Amino acid sequence: MPCANDTRASLLLVTTIALGCGYSARGVDGSPSEDASPPDAADGGVEGGVDASRPTAATFIADYNRLLCELYVRCEPRDADALRSQAVCHPSLRRYFDHARLRAVEAGRTAFDSVAASECLSELAALSGCLELGSPSAATCGDVFRGTVPADGACLYQAVLSTECVDGLACAVGAACPGECVPPGMPGEPCTHAGCAAGTVCREGLCVAAWAVGSPCGEDPLRCAVTTYCNPESGRCEAQKDQGAPCVLTEECASEPEALLCLETRTAVRACVAPADTAEGDECFRTSFGLDSCPSPLVCAASGVGLGMCAVGAAAGEDCATDRPCGLGLRCQGGMCVPISLPGGRCGVDGTACPHSHRCLDGVCTARPVVGESCIGGECYLSECIGGVCTATAPPRGHEEPCGLGDPPCQDGLECRRVDFEQLCLPECAD
Repeated sequence: MPCANDTRASLLLVTTIALGCGYSARGVDGSPSEDASPPDAADGGVEGGVDASRPTAATFIADYNRLLCELYVRCEPRDADALRSQAVCHPSLRRYFDHARLRAVEAGRTAFDSVAASECLSELAALSGCLELGSPSAATCGDVFRGTVPADGACLYQAVLSTECVDGLACAVGAACPGECVPPGMPGEPCTHAGCAAGTVCREGLCVAAWAVGSPCGEDPLRCAVTTYCNPESGRCEAQKDQGAPCVLTEECASEPEALLCLETRTAVRACVAPADTAEGDECFRTSFGLDSCPSPLVCAASGVGLGMCAVGAAAGEDCATDRPCGLGLRCQGGMCVPISLPGGRCGVDGTACPHSHRCLDGVCTARPVVGESCIGGECYLSECIGGVCTATAPPRGHEEPCGLGDPPCQDGLECRRVDFEQLCLPECAD
Protein backbone atom coordinates (compact mmCIF):
# COMPACT_ATOMS: atom_id res chain seq x y z
CA MET A 1 0.00 0.00 0.00
CA PRO A 2 1.17 3.61 -0.33
CA CYS A 3 0.63 5.36 3.01
CA ALA A 4 -1.55 4.24 5.90
CA ASN A 5 -5.16 5.43 6.01
CA ASP A 6 -5.83 4.90 9.73
CA THR A 7 -6.33 8.13 11.65
CA ARG A 8 -3.48 7.10 13.93
CA ALA A 9 -1.21 7.44 10.92
CA SER A 10 -1.09 11.13 11.91
CA LEU A 11 1.67 9.92 14.24
CA LEU A 12 3.72 9.61 11.05
CA LEU A 13 2.28 12.66 9.33
CA VAL A 14 5.49 14.62 9.13
CA THR A 15 7.60 11.96 7.49
CA THR A 16 5.02 11.20 4.80
CA ILE A 17 4.56 14.90 4.05
CA ALA A 18 8.26 15.63 3.96
CA LEU A 19 9.60 12.56 2.21
CA GLY A 20 6.72 10.76 0.53
CA CYS A 21 6.20 7.01 0.51
CA GLY A 22 9.09 5.89 -1.68
CA TYR A 23 12.82 6.43 -1.69
CA SER A 24 15.87 5.71 -3.80
CA ALA A 25 19.62 5.92 -3.62
CA ARG A 26 19.16 9.67 -3.27
CA GLY A 27 16.97 9.32 -0.22
CA VAL A 28 17.85 9.56 3.45
CA ASP A 29 20.43 6.79 3.38
CA GLY A 30 21.87 7.32 -0.09
CA SER A 31 24.20 9.47 -2.08
CA PRO A 32 23.06 12.69 -3.71
CA SER A 33 23.06 13.07 -7.47
CA GLU A 34 23.81 16.33 -9.20
CA ASP A 35 21.22 15.76 -11.92
CA ALA A 36 18.54 15.26 -9.27
CA SER A 37 18.79 18.85 -8.06
CA PRO A 38 15.75 21.07 -8.63
CA PRO A 39 16.18 24.77 -9.40
CA ASP A 40 18.30 26.67 -6.88
CA ALA A 41 15.26 28.14 -5.17
CA ALA A 42 14.15 24.70 -4.09
CA ASP A 43 17.58 23.53 -3.05
CA GLY A 44 18.24 26.12 -0.38
CA GLY A 45 15.76 28.00 1.74
CA VAL A 46 16.98 26.75 5.09
CA GLU A 47 17.89 30.26 6.19
CA GLY A 48 15.85 33.44 5.94
CA GLY A 49 12.22 34.42 6.40
CA VAL A 50 9.04 33.14 4.79
CA ASP A 51 7.50 35.06 1.91
CA ALA A 52 4.14 33.33 1.97
CA SER A 53 2.26 35.91 -0.13
CA ARG A 54 2.13 34.01 -3.47
CA PRO A 55 4.83 31.33 -3.49
CA THR A 56 5.83 29.39 -6.57
CA ALA A 57 6.20 25.62 -6.38
CA ALA A 58 9.99 25.98 -6.03
CA THR A 59 9.88 28.67 -3.33
CA PHE A 60 7.16 26.79 -1.46
CA ILE A 61 9.26 23.63 -1.34
CA ALA A 62 12.27 25.62 -0.13
CA ASP A 63 10.32 27.37 2.64
CA TYR A 64 8.44 24.21 3.57
CA ASN A 65 11.71 22.30 3.97
CA ARG A 66 13.15 25.09 6.10
CA LEU A 67 10.11 25.17 8.38
CA LEU A 68 10.14 21.39 8.73
CA CYS A 69 13.82 21.56 9.65
CA GLU A 70 13.05 24.15 12.33
CA LEU A 71 10.19 21.96 13.57
CA TYR A 72 12.33 18.82 13.82
CA VAL A 73 15.12 20.68 15.59
CA ARG A 74 12.73 22.33 18.04
CA CYS A 75 10.94 19.06 18.74
CA GLU A 76 14.03 16.84 19.02
CA PRO A 77 13.29 16.00 22.70
CA ARG A 78 9.97 14.47 21.55
CA ASP A 79 11.63 12.46 18.76
CA ALA A 80 12.70 8.83 19.11
CA ASP A 81 14.77 8.99 15.91
CA ALA A 82 15.98 12.58 15.60
CA LEU A 83 19.10 11.44 13.74
CA ARG A 84 17.04 10.48 10.68
CA SER A 85 14.18 12.94 11.12
CA GLN A 86 16.56 15.87 10.65
CA ALA A 87 17.58 14.64 7.19
CA VAL A 88 15.17 17.27 5.84
CA CYS A 89 17.66 19.87 7.13
CA HIS A 90 20.32 18.52 4.75
CA PRO A 91 20.08 20.04 1.24
CA SER A 92 21.61 17.05 -0.57
CA LEU A 93 19.17 14.56 0.92
CA ARG A 94 16.11 16.60 -0.07
CA ARG A 95 16.92 16.85 -3.74
CA TYR A 96 15.34 13.67 -5.06
CA PHE A 97 11.92 14.39 -3.56
CA ASP A 98 12.06 18.09 -4.39
CA HIS A 99 12.90 17.29 -8.00
CA ALA A 100 10.09 14.72 -8.30
CA ARG A 101 7.52 17.27 -7.14
CA LEU A 102 8.77 19.99 -9.46
CA ARG A 103 9.00 17.80 -12.55
CA ALA A 104 5.41 16.64 -12.00
CA VAL A 105 4.24 20.28 -11.86
CA GLU A 106 6.26 21.24 -14.94
CA ALA A 107 4.85 18.26 -16.87
CA GLY A 108 1.28 19.16 -15.89
CA ARG A 109 0.65 15.92 -13.99
CA THR A 110 0.31 17.90 -10.76
CA ALA A 111 -1.34 21.27 -10.19
CA PHE A 112 0.16 23.71 -7.66
CA ASP A 113 -2.21 25.87 -5.56
CA SER A 114 -0.37 29.01 -4.45
CA VAL A 115 -3.20 30.07 -2.09
CA ALA A 116 -3.13 26.74 -0.24
CA ALA A 117 0.68 26.93 -0.23
CA SER A 118 0.58 30.35 1.40
CA GLU A 119 -1.86 29.10 4.07
CA CYS A 120 0.28 26.03 4.71
CA LEU A 121 3.46 28.08 5.20
CA SER A 122 1.66 30.58 7.43
CA GLU A 123 0.33 27.82 9.69
CA LEU A 124 3.70 26.13 10.01
CA ALA A 125 5.51 29.45 10.59
CA ALA A 126 3.06 30.33 13.37
CA LEU A 127 3.58 26.99 15.10
CA SER A 128 5.59 27.63 18.26
CA GLY A 129 5.36 24.13 19.68
CA CYS A 130 5.25 20.79 17.90
CA LEU A 131 2.76 19.10 15.62
CA GLU A 132 0.10 17.43 17.70
CA LEU A 133 -1.98 14.41 16.75
CA GLY A 134 -4.70 15.62 14.40
CA SER A 135 -2.76 18.77 13.53
CA PRO A 136 -4.78 21.19 11.35
CA SER A 137 -1.73 21.71 9.15
CA ALA A 138 -2.30 18.29 7.58
CA ALA A 139 -5.45 19.25 5.66
CA THR A 140 -4.16 22.64 4.48
CA CYS A 141 -0.78 21.37 3.30
CA GLY A 142 -2.46 18.42 1.64
CA ASP A 143 -4.20 20.83 -0.74
CA VAL A 144 -1.00 22.41 -2.08
CA PHE A 145 -0.37 19.81 -4.79
CA ARG A 146 -3.28 18.17 -6.59
CA GLY A 147 -3.04 15.41 -9.15
CA THR A 148 -4.49 15.96 -12.63
CA VAL A 149 -4.08 12.52 -14.21
CA PRO A 150 -7.38 10.58 -14.61
CA ALA A 151 -7.96 6.85 -14.23
CA ASP A 152 -5.70 4.72 -16.46
CA GLY A 153 -3.59 7.81 -17.25
CA ALA A 154 0.23 7.65 -17.18
CA CYS A 155 1.99 8.71 -13.98
CA LEU A 156 5.47 8.46 -12.47
CA TYR A 157 5.37 9.34 -8.79
CA GLN A 158 3.16 8.94 -5.73
CA ALA A 159 3.58 10.74 -2.41
CA VAL A 160 1.41 12.60 0.07
CA LEU A 161 2.17 16.12 -1.15
CA SER A 162 2.80 15.35 -4.79
CA THR A 163 0.38 12.78 -6.07
CA GLU A 164 -0.07 12.93 -9.83
CA CYS A 165 -3.49 11.26 -9.89
CA VAL A 166 -6.84 12.91 -9.25
CA ASP A 167 -8.43 12.44 -5.83
CA GLY A 168 -9.36 8.87 -5.03
CA LEU A 169 -6.73 7.35 -7.34
CA ALA A 170 -3.11 6.37 -6.76
CA CYS A 171 -0.13 6.01 -9.07
CA ALA A 172 0.77 2.34 -9.52
CA VAL A 173 4.30 2.19 -10.88
CA GLY A 174 5.28 -1.45 -11.02
CA ALA A 175 7.99 -3.28 -12.93
CA ALA A 176 7.87 -0.89 -15.89
CA CYS A 177 7.46 2.86 -16.36
CA PRO A 178 5.27 4.76 -16.62
CA GLY A 179 2.68 3.64 -14.12
CA GLU A 180 -1.03 4.33 -14.29
CA CYS A 181 -3.56 5.93 -12.01
CA VAL A 182 -5.74 3.25 -10.45
CA PRO A 183 -8.83 3.33 -8.20
CA PRO A 184 -9.22 1.34 -4.98
CA GLY A 185 -9.97 -2.34 -5.49
CA MET A 186 -13.55 -3.53 -5.25
CA PRO A 187 -14.65 -6.69 -3.39
CA GLY A 188 -13.06 -9.74 -4.97
CA GLU A 189 -10.55 -7.66 -6.91
CA PRO A 190 -6.79 -7.45 -6.20
CA CYS A 191 -5.72 -4.77 -3.74
CA THR A 192 -4.29 -1.75 -5.58
CA HIS A 193 -1.87 1.06 -4.75
CA ALA A 194 -5.01 3.02 -3.79
CA GLY A 195 -6.00 0.34 -1.31
CA CYS A 196 -9.48 -1.13 -1.20
CA ALA A 197 -12.88 0.51 -1.54
CA ALA A 198 -14.79 1.69 1.53
CA GLY A 199 -16.21 -1.19 3.52
CA THR A 200 -13.52 -3.60 2.38
CA VAL A 201 -10.05 -4.57 3.58
CA CYS A 202 -7.02 -6.09 1.88
CA ARG A 203 -6.41 -9.69 2.92
CA GLU A 204 -3.89 -11.93 1.13
CA GLY A 205 -3.83 -9.67 -1.92
CA LEU A 206 -7.59 -9.41 -2.40
CA CYS A 207 -10.15 -6.82 -1.35
CA VAL A 208 -12.77 -8.54 0.80
CA ALA A 209 -15.80 -7.26 2.70
CA ALA A 210 -14.96 -6.02 6.19
CA TRP A 211 -16.75 -7.73 9.05
CA ALA A 212 -19.45 -5.80 10.86
CA VAL A 213 -20.17 -5.60 14.59
CA GLY A 214 -21.07 -9.01 15.94
CA SER A 215 -19.21 -10.99 13.29
CA PRO A 216 -16.84 -13.76 14.46
CA CYS A 217 -13.25 -12.54 14.02
CA GLY A 218 -11.02 -15.03 15.80
CA GLU A 219 -9.57 -16.36 12.56
CA ASP A 220 -8.65 -12.90 11.22
CA PRO A 221 -8.79 -10.08 13.84
CA LEU A 222 -7.70 -7.43 11.31
CA ARG A 223 -10.75 -7.96 9.11
CA CYS A 224 -13.12 -6.05 11.40
CA ALA A 225 -14.48 -2.87 9.81
CA VAL A 226 -13.20 0.63 10.52
CA THR A 227 -14.44 1.94 13.91
CA THR A 228 -14.61 -1.66 15.20
CA TYR A 229 -12.08 -4.03 16.74
CA CYS A 230 -11.81 -7.75 17.38
CA ASN A 231 -12.46 -8.48 21.05
CA PRO A 232 -10.21 -11.46 21.91
CA GLU A 233 -12.49 -12.47 24.78
CA SER A 234 -15.73 -12.65 22.81
CA GLY A 235 -14.04 -13.48 19.49
CA ARG A 236 -16.34 -11.00 17.74
CA CYS A 237 -16.05 -7.55 16.14
CA GLU A 238 -17.20 -4.87 18.56
CA ALA A 239 -17.64 -1.10 18.27
CA GLN A 240 -14.61 0.92 19.34
CA LYS A 241 -14.89 2.62 22.71
CA ASP A 242 -15.49 6.30 23.46
CA GLN A 243 -13.28 8.60 25.50
CA GLY A 244 -13.00 7.57 29.14
CA ALA A 245 -13.91 3.92 28.59
CA PRO A 246 -11.55 1.37 30.16
CA CYS A 247 -9.26 -0.43 27.72
CA VAL A 248 -6.28 -2.71 27.35
CA LEU A 249 -5.06 -1.88 23.82
CA THR A 250 -5.33 1.27 21.70
CA GLU A 251 -7.12 -0.64 18.92
CA GLU A 252 -10.14 -0.78 21.25
CA CYS A 253 -10.39 3.03 21.27
CA ALA A 254 -12.24 5.18 18.74
CA SER A 255 -10.17 6.09 15.67
CA GLU A 256 -12.68 8.59 14.22
CA PRO A 257 -13.28 11.52 14.21
CA GLU A 258 -10.39 11.91 16.68
CA ALA A 259 -7.90 9.15 17.36
CA LEU A 260 -7.92 8.07 21.00
CA LEU A 261 -5.09 6.18 22.70
CA CYS A 262 -5.29 3.61 25.47
CA LEU A 263 -3.15 5.15 28.21
CA GLU A 264 -2.83 5.02 31.97
CA THR A 265 -3.83 8.36 33.47
CA ARG A 266 -3.20 9.88 36.90
CA THR A 267 -6.17 7.85 38.15
CA ALA A 268 -4.04 4.72 37.54
CA VAL A 269 -6.73 3.37 35.21
CA ARG A 270 -6.04 2.57 31.57
CA ALA A 271 -8.67 4.32 29.50
CA CYS A 272 -9.30 5.69 26.01
CA VAL A 273 -8.09 9.29 26.10
CA ALA A 274 -7.50 12.11 23.63
CA PRO A 275 -3.78 12.96 23.52
CA ALA A 276 -4.56 16.67 23.96
CA ASP A 277 -6.20 15.91 27.32
CA THR A 278 -3.15 14.23 28.84
CA ALA A 279 -1.10 16.09 31.44
CA GLU A 280 2.13 15.86 33.41
CA GLY A 281 2.39 12.43 35.01
CA ASP A 282 0.11 10.69 32.49
CA GLU A 283 1.29 7.79 30.37
CA CYS A 284 2.33 8.70 26.82
CA PHE A 285 3.52 7.20 23.55
CA ARG A 286 6.70 8.36 21.81
CA THR A 287 7.44 7.92 18.12
CA SER A 288 9.68 9.47 15.46
CA PHE A 289 9.60 12.80 13.62
CA GLY A 290 8.98 15.02 16.64
CA LEU A 291 5.64 13.47 17.55
CA ASP A 292 4.59 12.08 20.90
CA SER A 293 1.20 11.90 22.56
CA CYS A 294 1.88 14.61 25.16
CA PRO A 295 0.57 18.08 24.36
CA SER A 296 3.58 20.36 23.83
CA PRO A 297 5.54 21.79 25.52
CA LEU A 298 5.37 18.59 27.62
CA VAL A 299 7.72 15.81 26.55
CA CYS A 300 7.20 12.06 26.68
CA ALA A 301 10.01 10.70 28.86
CA ALA A 302 10.69 7.35 27.22
CA SER A 303 13.65 5.33 26.06
CA GLY A 304 13.26 5.13 22.29
CA VAL A 305 9.91 4.42 20.67
CA GLY A 306 7.24 3.30 23.10
CA LEU A 307 5.47 4.17 26.31
CA GLY A 308 6.69 6.75 28.80
CA MET A 309 5.36 9.49 31.04
CA CYS A 310 4.50 13.11 30.18
CA ALA A 311 7.02 15.43 31.84
CA VAL A 312 8.09 19.07 31.88
CA GLY A 313 11.35 19.30 29.95
CA ALA A 314 14.50 20.47 31.69
CA ALA A 315 15.81 23.95 30.86
CA ALA A 316 19.12 24.86 29.22
CA GLY A 317 22.02 24.17 31.57
CA GLU A 318 20.02 21.76 33.73
CA ASP A 319 20.79 18.08 34.16
CA CYS A 320 19.01 15.61 31.87
CA ALA A 321 18.53 11.87 31.48
CA THR A 322 16.10 9.39 29.93
CA ASP A 323 13.58 10.00 32.71
CA ARG A 324 14.25 13.76 32.69
CA PRO A 325 14.24 14.92 29.06
CA CYS A 326 15.20 18.37 27.90
CA GLY A 327 12.62 20.97 26.89
CA LEU A 328 11.88 21.96 23.30
CA GLY A 329 14.82 23.20 21.26
CA LEU A 330 17.37 21.54 23.52
CA ARG A 331 19.55 18.42 23.37
CA CYS A 332 20.75 16.24 26.23
CA GLN A 333 24.50 16.30 25.69
CA GLY A 334 26.91 15.04 28.31
CA GLY A 335 24.08 14.92 30.84
CA MET A 336 23.20 18.60 30.37
CA CYS A 337 20.61 20.37 28.21
CA VAL A 338 22.19 22.57 25.51
CA PRO A 339 20.54 24.72 22.80
CA ILE A 340 20.41 23.45 19.20
CA SER A 341 21.21 25.97 16.49
CA LEU A 342 19.72 25.86 12.98
CA PRO A 343 21.68 25.23 9.76
CA GLY A 344 23.95 28.20 9.13
CA GLY A 345 23.64 29.34 12.76
CA ARG A 346 26.38 29.84 15.30
CA CYS A 347 27.52 26.85 17.32
CA GLY A 348 30.04 25.87 19.96
CA VAL A 349 29.32 28.90 22.13
CA ASP A 350 28.05 27.78 25.55
CA GLY A 351 27.89 24.25 24.16
CA THR A 352 25.35 25.14 21.45
CA ALA A 353 24.86 22.08 19.22
CA CYS A 354 23.89 21.66 15.55
CA PRO A 355 21.17 19.53 13.94
CA HIS A 356 22.28 15.91 13.52
CA SER A 357 22.56 16.56 9.77
CA HIS A 358 25.15 19.28 10.38
CA ARG A 359 28.47 19.70 12.17
CA CYS A 360 30.03 22.68 13.89
CA LEU A 361 32.72 23.97 11.52
CA ASP A 362 34.50 27.21 12.38
CA GLY A 363 31.64 28.11 14.69
CA VAL A 364 28.92 27.63 12.06
CA CYS A 365 26.49 24.71 11.61
CA THR A 366 27.55 23.25 8.26
CA ALA A 367 26.03 20.30 6.38
CA ARG A 368 27.83 17.02 7.03
CA PRO A 369 29.25 15.15 4.03
CA VAL A 370 27.07 12.30 2.77
CA VAL A 371 27.70 9.11 0.81
CA GLY A 372 30.23 9.67 -1.98
CA GLU A 373 31.66 12.89 -0.55
CA SER A 374 35.13 13.31 0.98
CA CYS A 375 35.40 13.18 4.76
CA ILE A 376 37.67 13.20 7.79
CA GLY A 377 36.97 11.04 10.83
CA GLY A 378 33.40 10.60 12.03
CA GLU A 379 31.81 13.60 10.31
CA CYS A 380 29.67 11.68 7.76
CA TYR A 381 25.90 11.82 8.01
CA LEU A 382 24.08 8.45 8.01
CA SER A 383 27.23 6.79 6.67
CA GLU A 384 30.83 5.98 7.66
CA CYS A 385 34.08 7.67 6.66
CA ILE A 386 36.17 4.92 5.01
CA GLY A 387 39.35 5.82 3.14
CA GLY A 388 38.44 9.49 3.18
CA VAL A 389 35.05 8.93 1.52
CA CYS A 390 31.63 8.70 3.16
CA THR A 391 30.44 5.14 2.57
CA ALA A 392 27.07 3.50 3.19
CA THR A 393 27.12 1.19 6.21
CA ALA A 394 25.58 -1.55 4.04
CA PRO A 395 26.07 -1.97 0.27
CA PRO A 396 23.26 -0.51 -1.87
CA ARG A 397 20.68 -2.98 -3.17
CA GLY A 398 20.99 -4.00 -6.81
CA HIS A 399 18.49 -4.54 -9.62
CA GLU A 400 15.37 -6.45 -8.49
CA GLU A 401 16.73 -6.91 -4.97
CA PRO A 402 14.24 -6.40 -2.11
CA CYS A 403 14.11 -2.94 -0.55
CA GLY A 404 12.05 -0.89 1.84
CA LEU A 405 12.15 1.41 4.84
CA GLY A 406 15.03 0.39 7.07
CA ASP A 407 16.86 -1.41 4.25
CA PRO A 408 19.98 -0.15 2.46
CA PRO A 409 19.21 2.22 -0.44
CA CYS A 410 19.03 1.14 -4.04
CA GLN A 411 22.04 1.65 -6.30
CA ASP A 412 22.37 4.81 -8.37
CA GLY A 413 19.89 4.77 -11.22
CA LEU A 414 17.48 2.51 -9.30
CA GLU A 415 14.55 3.32 -7.05
CA CYS A 416 12.48 1.29 -4.63
CA ARG A 417 9.08 0.45 -6.14
CA ARG A 418 6.24 -1.88 -5.29
CA VAL A 419 5.60 -4.76 -7.71
CA ASP A 420 2.55 -6.75 -6.72
CA PHE A 421 3.27 -7.22 -3.00
CA GLU A 422 7.04 -6.84 -3.04
CA GLN A 423 9.29 -3.78 -2.85
CA LEU A 424 12.11 -4.09 -5.40
CA CYS A 425 14.96 -1.91 -6.69
CA LEU A 426 14.12 -1.08 -10.30
CA PRO A 427 15.31 1.48 -12.91
CA GLU A 428 14.16 4.99 -12.12
CA CYS A 429 11.24 6.39 -14.04
CA ALA A 430 11.98 9.45 -16.13
CA ASP A 431 9.86 11.97 -18.02
